[in-house]
Amino acid sequence: MAHSKKTATASGGAVKFIETAPDGSVIKTIYDGAASLYKKDKIYLVARIQKKKTVNVTVINGELSDITSSSRRGAGFHAFDEKGASAFISTNTFPDINFDGIAASLKNLIGASAAYDIKRNTDIFSLEPQVNIVNNEYPHPYEKYSLNDIIAKVKAANKKTCEIDRQKLSVTTSCSIAVDDFIIIRSDGTFSAFAIPRAALSSSITAKENGQTAS
Repeated sequence: MAHSKKTATASGGAVKFIETAPDGSVIKTIYDGAASLYKKDKIYLVARIQKKKTVNVTVINGELSDITSSSRRGAGFHAFDEKGASAFISTNTFPDINFDGIAASLKNLIGASAAYDIKRNTDIFSLEPQVNIVNNEYPHPYEKYSLNDIIAKVKAANKKTCEIDRQKLSVTTSCSIAVDDFIIIRSDGTFSAFAIPRAALSSSITAKENGQTAS
Protein backbone atom coordinates (compact mmCIF):
# COMPACT_ATOMS: atom_id res chain seq x y z
CA MET A 1 0.00 0.00 0.00
CA ALA A 2 1.12 3.54 -0.72
CA HIS A 3 1.43 6.13 1.97
CA SER A 4 1.30 9.90 1.51
CA LYS A 5 2.68 13.02 3.04
CA LYS A 6 -0.09 15.63 2.91
CA THR A 7 0.61 19.31 3.36
CA ALA A 8 -2.18 21.87 3.86
CA THR A 9 -0.66 25.36 3.90
CA ALA A 10 -1.41 28.90 2.83
CA SER A 11 -0.80 30.06 -0.73
CA GLY A 12 2.95 29.96 -0.08
CA GLY A 13 2.80 26.19 -0.52
CA ALA A 14 1.30 26.58 -3.97
CA VAL A 15 3.87 29.18 -4.97
CA LYS A 16 6.73 26.97 -3.82
CA PHE A 17 5.32 24.00 -5.75
CA ILE A 18 4.87 26.09 -8.92
CA GLU A 19 8.43 27.43 -8.72
CA THR A 20 9.90 23.93 -8.90
CA ALA A 21 7.33 22.23 -11.14
CA PRO A 22 7.88 21.39 -14.81
CA ASP A 23 5.96 23.95 -16.89
CA GLY A 24 5.87 26.12 -13.78
CA SER A 25 5.59 29.37 -15.74
CA VAL A 26 2.43 28.17 -17.50
CA ILE A 27 0.94 26.88 -14.24
CA LYS A 28 1.65 30.26 -12.63
CA THR A 29 -0.10 32.04 -15.52
CA ILE A 30 -3.21 29.92 -14.90
CA TYR A 31 -2.99 30.32 -11.10
CA ASP A 32 -2.66 34.11 -11.27
CA GLY A 33 -5.10 34.37 -14.18
CA ALA A 34 -7.82 32.46 -12.32
CA ALA A 35 -7.67 34.92 -9.42
CA SER A 36 -7.58 37.92 -11.77
CA LEU A 37 -10.54 36.65 -13.79
CA TYR A 38 -12.76 36.65 -10.72
CA LYS A 39 -11.44 39.93 -9.36
CA LYS A 40 -11.96 41.82 -12.64
CA ASP A 41 -14.86 40.05 -14.32
CA LYS A 42 -16.54 38.07 -11.51
CA ILE A 43 -15.88 34.89 -13.50
CA TYR A 44 -15.02 31.96 -11.22
CA LEU A 45 -12.61 29.50 -12.84
CA VAL A 46 -11.82 25.88 -12.09
CA ALA A 47 -8.80 24.61 -14.05
CA ARG A 48 -7.60 21.01 -14.20
CA ILE A 49 -4.22 20.09 -15.64
CA GLN A 50 -3.60 16.40 -16.34
CA LYS A 51 -0.49 14.58 -17.49
CA LYS A 52 -0.62 10.87 -18.27
CA LYS A 53 2.12 8.43 -19.21
CA THR A 54 1.67 4.72 -19.89
CA VAL A 55 3.71 1.71 -20.93
CA ASN A 56 2.39 -1.71 -21.95
CA VAL A 57 4.48 -4.86 -22.39
CA THR A 58 3.30 -8.25 -23.72
CA VAL A 59 5.26 -11.51 -23.57
CA ILE A 60 4.08 -14.74 -25.23
CA ASN A 61 5.73 -18.03 -24.23
CA GLY A 62 8.91 -16.31 -23.14
CA GLU A 63 9.23 -14.08 -26.20
CA LEU A 64 8.68 -10.33 -26.19
CA SER A 65 5.64 -9.71 -28.40
CA ASP A 66 4.71 -6.05 -28.06
CA ILE A 67 5.69 -2.76 -26.42
CA THR A 68 3.58 0.39 -26.52
CA SER A 69 3.96 3.65 -24.67
CA SER A 70 2.22 7.00 -24.67
CA SER A 71 2.42 10.40 -23.02
CA ARG A 72 -0.46 12.88 -23.06
CA ARG A 73 -0.98 16.28 -21.49
CA GLY A 74 -4.05 18.47 -21.42
CA ALA A 75 -6.06 21.00 -19.47
CA GLY A 76 -9.73 21.74 -18.89
CA PHE A 77 -11.24 25.08 -17.85
CA HIS A 78 -14.72 25.35 -16.29
CA ALA A 79 -15.95 28.87 -15.65
CA PHE A 80 -19.03 30.28 -13.85
CA ASP A 81 -20.57 33.72 -13.54
CA GLU A 82 -22.15 34.89 -10.27
CA LYS A 83 -25.57 33.61 -11.32
CA GLY A 84 -24.22 30.12 -12.03
CA ALA A 85 -24.16 30.20 -15.83
CA SER A 86 -21.16 28.17 -16.98
CA ALA A 87 -18.89 27.27 -19.89
CA PHE A 88 -16.17 24.68 -20.44
CA ILE A 89 -13.12 24.56 -22.72
CA SER A 90 -10.47 21.84 -22.94
CA THR A 91 -7.19 21.53 -24.78
CA ASN A 92 -4.72 18.71 -25.40
CA THR A 93 -1.83 21.05 -26.24
CA PHE A 94 -0.68 21.82 -22.67
CA PRO A 95 1.68 23.54 -21.92
CA ASP A 96 1.30 25.31 -25.27
CA ILE A 97 -1.83 27.28 -24.40
CA ASN A 98 -3.03 30.88 -24.68
CA PHE A 99 -4.68 31.57 -21.34
CA ASP A 100 -5.90 35.04 -22.29
CA GLY A 101 -7.54 33.60 -25.39
CA ILE A 102 -9.16 30.81 -23.36
CA ALA A 103 -10.45 33.32 -20.79
CA ALA A 104 -11.96 35.49 -23.53
CA SER A 105 -13.66 32.47 -25.11
CA LEU A 106 -15.05 31.37 -21.74
CA LYS A 107 -16.58 34.80 -21.13
CA ASN A 108 -18.23 34.74 -24.54
CA LEU A 109 -19.57 31.21 -23.97
CA ILE A 110 -20.93 32.13 -20.55
CA GLY A 111 -22.72 35.07 -22.10
CA ALA A 112 -24.32 32.73 -24.62
CA SER A 113 -25.30 30.10 -22.04
CA ALA A 114 -26.80 32.73 -19.73
CA ALA A 115 -29.47 33.39 -22.36
CA TYR A 116 -30.90 29.88 -21.91
CA ASP A 117 -33.02 28.53 -19.08
CA ILE A 118 -30.61 25.84 -17.91
CA LYS A 119 -29.66 24.60 -14.48
CA ARG A 120 -27.26 26.97 -12.75
CA ASN A 121 -24.45 26.02 -10.38
CA THR A 122 -23.95 28.48 -7.55
CA ASP A 123 -22.75 25.91 -5.01
CA ILE A 124 -19.22 26.36 -6.31
CA PHE A 125 -19.06 29.74 -4.52
CA SER A 126 -19.62 28.16 -1.10
CA LEU A 127 -16.56 25.91 -1.29
CA GLU A 128 -13.72 26.62 1.11
CA PRO A 129 -10.37 27.45 -0.52
CA GLN A 130 -7.56 25.03 0.24
CA VAL A 131 -4.00 24.22 -0.67
CA ASN A 132 -3.47 20.48 -0.73
CA ILE A 133 -0.24 19.11 -2.18
CA VAL A 134 0.17 15.35 -1.90
CA ASN A 135 3.63 13.91 -2.45
CA ASN A 136 3.02 10.21 -2.88
CA GLU A 137 5.68 7.74 -1.84
CA TYR A 138 5.56 4.20 -3.21
CA PRO A 139 7.73 1.15 -2.55
CA HIS A 140 8.02 0.60 -6.31
CA PRO A 141 7.82 4.00 -8.05
CA TYR A 142 7.31 4.20 -11.81
CA GLU A 143 10.59 6.06 -12.29
CA LYS A 144 12.57 3.35 -10.49
CA TYR A 145 12.36 0.88 -13.37
CA SER A 146 13.76 1.16 -16.87
CA LEU A 147 11.90 -0.40 -19.79
CA ASN A 148 14.37 -3.31 -19.67
CA ASP A 149 13.55 -3.84 -15.99
CA ILE A 150 9.83 -3.97 -16.76
CA ILE A 151 10.35 -6.41 -19.64
CA ALA A 152 12.47 -8.65 -17.39
CA LYS A 153 9.76 -8.77 -14.73
CA VAL A 154 7.03 -9.57 -17.27
CA LYS A 155 9.18 -12.34 -18.76
CA ALA A 156 9.77 -13.75 -15.28
CA ALA A 157 6.02 -13.82 -14.59
CA ASN A 158 5.37 -15.42 -17.97
CA LYS A 159 8.03 -18.06 -17.38
CA LYS A 160 6.59 -19.00 -14.00
CA THR A 161 3.16 -19.59 -15.53
CA CYS A 162 4.58 -21.44 -18.55
CA GLU A 163 6.32 -23.89 -16.23
CA ILE A 164 2.93 -25.30 -15.21
CA ASP A 165 3.02 -27.32 -18.44
CA ARG A 166 5.05 -26.06 -21.41
CA GLN A 167 3.83 -28.86 -23.67
CA LYS A 168 0.13 -28.21 -23.20
CA LEU A 169 -0.15 -24.50 -22.44
CA SER A 170 0.44 -21.28 -24.36
CA VAL A 171 0.80 -18.29 -22.03
CA THR A 172 0.41 -14.59 -22.82
CA THR A 173 1.45 -12.20 -20.04
CA SER A 174 0.61 -8.51 -20.23
CA CYS A 175 1.70 -5.65 -18.00
CA SER A 176 0.25 -2.14 -18.06
CA ILE A 177 1.65 0.75 -16.02
CA ALA A 178 0.10 4.23 -15.97
CA VAL A 179 0.63 7.39 -13.96
CA ASP A 180 -1.77 10.36 -13.96
CA ASP A 181 -0.59 13.67 -12.51
CA PHE A 182 -3.28 16.23 -11.66
CA ILE A 183 -3.24 19.89 -10.70
CA ILE A 184 -6.50 21.60 -9.70
CA ILE A 185 -6.65 25.41 -9.55
CA ARG A 186 -9.62 27.59 -8.54
CA SER A 187 -10.17 31.34 -8.53
CA ASP A 188 -10.46 31.32 -4.72
CA GLY A 189 -6.77 30.37 -4.41
CA THR A 190 -7.34 26.62 -4.18
CA PHE A 191 -4.36 24.62 -5.43
CA SER A 192 -4.28 20.82 -5.32
CA ALA A 193 -1.59 18.58 -6.79
CA PHE A 194 -1.56 14.78 -6.66
CA ALA A 195 -0.75 11.68 -8.70
CA ILE A 196 -2.69 8.46 -9.33
CA PRO A 197 -0.45 5.54 -10.37
CA ARG A 198 -1.88 2.24 -11.58
CA ALA A 199 -0.43 -1.09 -12.65
CA ALA A 200 -1.89 -4.39 -13.80
CA LEU A 201 -0.27 -7.73 -14.58
CA SER A 202 -2.25 -10.60 -16.05
CA SER A 203 -1.74 -13.87 -17.90
CA SER A 204 -4.05 -15.67 -20.28
CA ILE A 205 -3.62 -19.40 -20.87
CA THR A 206 -4.61 -21.29 -24.00
CA ALA A 207 -4.51 -25.07 -24.31
CA LYS A 208 -2.37 -26.58 -27.08
CA GLU A 209 -3.31 -29.46 -29.38
CA ASN A 210 -0.37 -31.52 -30.63
CA GLY A 211 2.02 -28.80 -29.56
CA GLN A 212 0.07 -26.06 -31.36
CA THR A 213 -2.22 -23.44 -29.86
CA ALA A 214 -5.84 -24.47 -30.25
CA SER A 215 -7.98 -22.22 -32.45
